[in-house]
Amino acid sequence: MYISPISSMLNYSNYYTSKISGLSDMQSIAKRYEEFKANKSDLKAQYAELAKSWKTQNTTAVSDTYKPDTALKNSADSLKAAADALSNSVVTRNEDGTYTVDRDKLESAVADFVNSYNSVAAQGKSSTNSLVKEKVSLMTGTAAYSSKLLAKAGITVDSKEGTLSLNKETLKNAEAPFLNALFNGANSFTERISAKASQIGTLSETPKATYQTYSASGIEQWLAAYTSGSSLNTLV
Repeated sequence: MYISPISSMLNYSNYYTSKISGLSDMQSIAKRYEEFKANKSDLKAQYAELAKSWKTQNTTAVSDTYKPDTALKNSADSLKAAADALSNSVVTRNEDGTYTVDRDKLESAVADFVNSYNSVAAQGKSSTNSLVKEKVSLMTGTAAYSSKLLAKAGITVDSKEGTLSLNKETLKNAEAPFLNALFNGANSFTERISAKASQIGTLSETPKATYQTYSASGIEQWLAAYTSGSSLNTLV
């Protein structure tokens, strides 16, 4: 694998930005700064070669590896629809402060939600898109965090698999005010899952580029800042 000295240069910059402490570090920075100035032309040429090599080696690989995940997009859309349906039409707060619950509709809505949630959790785990995996992890983390509350509604969280299961009898006996707080309103459980599903759906239909793009002008800008002192100023 071709490794350019430019990588060393950037690593040194990152190291000193985060690790500086004391006079000895400052002396080392000054020495490295002088070395960079003396080798500016060579660094520019090496960077240009790296940029050309990187573009040639990675264009096809990125296109082949990262493609829209239609199946996950459809599952995420279904989960958002199930979460919204559970939020909007199952528990009704009456004018006198009491609640009305359509128990049959509730059971069906929660079952649809659980099934849709499990599809997204399973598909997300096998995604090659790290951003999708991150959002799925946040979604399952939301459920894990709310596991004690969900259990009162008959929804059990499997912490190992990240999936949900439903106990219909427990759900049937859950109190209406509690169900309203869990499933309805701002920052409710289902609203938060709906937001995560929307994010997962958006990310799953957009290929994710994980490579860094190098350009011919990139090193020009970096070295101009460095040799003028502005990059060094950020280190002190």
